[in-house]
Amino acid sequence: MMGEHRDGTLAEKARLPATNVFPVPEHLSFGEAAALGTTAITAYRMLFTRGGFKPGEWILITGIGGGLAQSLFQLARPVAGRVYVSSSDNDKLERALEMGADAGVNYKEEDVGKAIRSRTGKRGVDLVADSAGGPALEQSLRALRKGGRVVSAGATAGAKPAIDLRRVFWNQLSIIGSTMGSDSDVSDMLRLVAGAGIRPVVDRTFTLDEGAKALEYLDAGER
Repeated sequence: MMGEHRDGTLAEKARLPATNVFPVPEHLSFGEAAALGTTAITAYRMLFTRGGFKPGEWILITGIGGGLAQSLFQLARPVAGRVYVSSSDNDKLERALEMGADAGVNYKEEDVGKAIRSRTGKRGVDLVADSAGGPALEQSLRALRKGGRVVSAGATAGAKPAIDLRRVFWNQLSIIGSTMGSDSDVSDMLRLVAGAGIRPVVDRTFTLDEGAKALEYLDAGER
């Protein structure tokens, strides 16, 4: 992993084994390809390798607007029957709707579980992709249909959520953990990106000389 097992890429040049190099889909610029990175790999593994997401299934993606959630949305949209999103920011929900989401829920204004069940005619979704944890996990479980799955890849809202286990076993729900991805996940993700013509959303670009500004912008959460 660049930046963890090997030196990072905040440099003009980087050295890594040839086995870690993958061809860029022809429709992407180098900047767009660079934006795939960790989030798209993690998202692909969450959806397909671990979550078993199938064509036509309905999905809820929590925390839309963040990098991982955005990748989840873009990879799921060409496959999904319906895509629902949640956020605490109405502007982010509106942008997701403009990009093709079927409905959005502001979790500060509505109970996500109840809202999703209402918007799905009490059916619930097949899969929830969550990277927040905390209270979002219980809400995710309430949004699922019987036999549904939650894939968790983060705990930014809390690592020790309180959940009602009765809901899990009575409704035959699955809670699945996922993180990062393998070489085969990367190859499969790139094939999906190429086949569906997916273009990562690039909010802003910075030169290396503007590296400090880029980190400040990221830390401010204004993307």
